[in-house]
Amino acid sequence: TYKDKTELFLNKESLVKTEDKYSRIIENLNFGLIEVNLDEVITKVYPAFCELSGYSEAELIGQNARDLLALKEELEESETLNDQRKEGISNVYERRIRRKDGKIIYLIISGAPIYNDKNEIVGSMGIHVDITDRKLLEQDLISAKEAALASMRAKEMFLANMSHEIR
Repeated sequence: TYKDKTELFLNKESLVKTEDKYSRIIENLNFGLIEVNLDEVITKVYPAFCELSGYSEAELIGQNARDLLALKEELEESETLNDQRKEGISNVYERRIRRKDGKIIYLIISGAPIYNDKNEIVGSMGIHVDITDRKLLEQDLISAKEAALASMRAKEMFLANMSHEIR
């Protein structure tokens, strides 16, 4: 007796091609993707995240993401967000991280839980987008606005004093 496995073989081949296709798409999006287990130990990183963080894949795999990248003053909030993902809740938030070279960068992070075949949460995936330039521009605009308001107040005081002196 024999069993025709042609359909199974074709399905497996199709699945491999689909996975390869989406893997290439993800790598070319230029988003920093990272996968961590429930203890926040890095299990997979994509090239754009390595470029974003300044670390190589070998330096990241096996490290605790929070210990390696998070700023101390943001640890408590990071724990809260990670606890939400452990409960199956996805979230999007802004966060600062420290690159390997010590530079602090601003990110928008979209975090989502990762499930296994039994529908159990086994970790989470984060999509990281660098918004450092935007945040620095935002800070410059706030400073410029404050300077303009101070100048306007000084002008108003000057005019009020001049008006008083003229009277």
